[in-house]
Amino acid sequence: MASFDLDESVGYRSSWGVWPTSRIAAARAIVPFGCLYTPCKRTPNMPLLNCEPCACTKCGAILNPYSRVNFQEKLWVCPFCLECSYLPPRLVNAADDNIPQELQACWSTVEYLLPTQSTPPAFFYVVDICMPAEELQALKESILLSITQLPSDSYVGLITFGTVVQVYDLTSTDITKSHVFSGTKDLTVEQVAEMLRLDPRGGSPLLCQVQQCDVALQTILDELVPDPWPLQEGCRALRSTGAALSTAVSILECLMPNLGARIMLFINGPCTQGPGMVLGSNLQETMRAHVNIETNTQLKHFSRAQKYYQALARRAAGKGHCIDAFMCARDQIGFLEMRDLVECTGGLTVLTDSFTQEVFKLSFSKMFDSTQRELDMAFNGILTVQTGKEFKVAGALGHCVSLERKSPSVCDYEVGIGGTCAWKMCGLNSTTTVALFYEITNQHGVEVPQGSFPVVQLRTEYTHPSGRRILRVTTHAYQWADPAKDLVDTGASFDQETAACLVARLAVHKTATEELVDTLRWIDRTLIRLVTKFATYTKGDASTFALSRNFSLFPQFMFYLRRSRFLRLFNHTPDETAYFRTVLNRETVLNMLTMIQPSLLTYQFGQPPTPSLLDYSSINPEHILLLDNYFRLVVMHGTTVAFWRSQGYQNEPSHAHFKALLEAPNKDIQDIVQERFPVPSVLICDQNSSQARFVVSQLNPSLAQQSRVDTSGGPPGKTTSRTM
Repeated sequence: MASFDLDESVGYRSSWGVWPTSRIAAARAIVPFGCLYTPCKRTPNMPLLNCEPCACTKCGAILNPYSRVNFQEKLWVCPFCLECSYLPPRLVNAADDNIPQELQACWSTVEYLLPTQSTPPAFFYVVDICMPAEELQALKESILLSITQLPSDSYVGLITFGTVVQVYDLTSTDITKSHVFSGTKDLTVEQVAEMLRLDPRGGSPLLCQVQQCDVALQTILDELVPDPWPLQEGCRALRSTGAALSTAVSILECLMPNLGARIMLFINGPCTQGPGMVLGSNLQETMRAHVNIETNTQLKHFSRAQKYYQALARRAAGKGHCIDAFMCARDQIGFLEMRDLVECTGGLTVLTDSFTQEVFKLSFSKMFDSTQRELDMAFNGILTVQTGKEFKVAGALGHCVSLERKSPSVCDYEVGIGGTCAWKMCGLNSTTTVALFYEITNQHGVEVPQGSFPVVQLRTEYTHPSGRRILRVTTHAYQWADPAKDLVDTGASFDQETAACLVARLAVHKTATEELVDTLRWIDRTLIRLVTKFATYTKGDASTFALSRNFSLFPQFMFYLRRSRFLRLFNHTPDETAYFRTVLNRETVLNMLTMIQPSLLTYQFGQPPTPSLLDYSSINPEHILLLDNYFRLVVMHGTTVAFWRSQGYQNEPSHAHFKALLEAPNKDIQDIVQERFPVPSVLICDQNSSQARFVVSQLNPSLAQQSRVDTSGGPPGKTTSRTM
């Protein structure tokens, strides 16, 4: 089955489908051997078996379509360790004409419903109240709406923070009760448990089921007001973000250890006091910028805050809890320091200007959307990778944390989060995607057994929103290349889209430890070496250069990656750059490609929407353009279309076709907004207006540089379109 088909069915796409038989030959392929795997991708009609999986007695691999089975003797041979095991009693009737689902070739992915006790998940709201009243009111409305979307048996809790931290008792209906903590102290788990008298066996009034506390919770939210503590002149509001998060993590550690839970942080500004402080309260102190990070100057709180939030993330991930960050502010809030909270725990994140904007409202509501009769989320996941002896797993890149589990499948060479065969993924949904990197360890000159093939098995155990424990098993087999023509066979199986996404994640990972210019040079060297190996050309004659179809778009992807917001810091704050990179590290192949290379659609009379080149020549006065860069959708009306619209032609029955043209992009926008998280912002503008820069800045200015073409629709010399 082709990798593209696998992506549609089970969410597994590989950079190479055919592998060379030795480490030396693999090094000549330049692009890493790896895959992008979506553990919780929704697959129609996928088998869900209500039984224990049949595991190998030696290595623990699960029975799969690549196992050799003797139905007469009721034995099966593991494709990883070649150990012979007996089939379980439930497969006693299995035969060549009655093949179980886990052995059918059409189901390389199956799920098992494990016989464990079901425990509903918990949702802990941690709310910043240092914000204007209208902002807080919009946030309260969104929270109340989300509570109505939660399963009635799920647990909820509420913490608010400003100058102090308040933990609310949700069982009191007559009067609002809360426990108040200082925002400047960092309390240990034991201290919090003692002060709040937390008992995991007897429950707690701080964490109650929705059906039992919905009235009390609504009353508390209705009475919630902005932080009443007086604000000193020339100072920022005192915001105790770190102390509030630490309290929430401690409560869940005591009440929900190793159970599904998520902390949802709503923040309107930087932490200005106590543990995790990223900025002082004095207005004369400014937030760090990229230049401060590059030169290591004016970083008074940076290292201390970053280490504090990293420790919090490790604590939450160790207990299987994820942390979401909803950041709505017009200035930086310190997400660069808090980034590990989201990436290590598998949380979701949204960055926008205000809680009143549709970007936040729709994104937060979509998080609890149950149109598929269940929430699109999973909890406390563990991903385990098992490989054959000819190759090993080098590491992973994504929203996960290492479990430091050693096995024969672990490679000595590490890429990303390596040195382990298992990773914790505390929060997952249908688009959460992890990048896995493999290393071929077979030595040169050692022949692989005839008829063998490299097999990898990925096992993801997670908690369903209903509280049930589910194990998803994906087993994938590659092919060995002919040693006599390994590059030819390997090149024919190249998936340039997956390869571009793997390179993008590696590049983002390198920015954390290397200078940005070194990362850009690494991308250039990778592209040059790849085309040198797989392109056909006559030396000294550039006109003879050619790439095969499955390599033709890769240089284009690298061009746009180099100038993308992930590697270009200009016009973006450190928080925005960290946010973009965080979203990139969790999305699917198609979503990542949209971030790397924006899509451009052209709408014109009498024709369906057509994809257009990201070039200045795509601008036409009588066309409408829709630019999609994943985070923003921009509709730009050509000058002639804008003039007709201003004259009101769309309101006349005789110009119904013009009205249809204006409405054509709306349907595509609705489809994109409905399926994407976070929901992109939508901008409608006219050609040559100030906001048209969001489109023009993404276009190749070749036409404007070569000739002075008037695209304004007016007389020559009247155009205001200029490029530098």
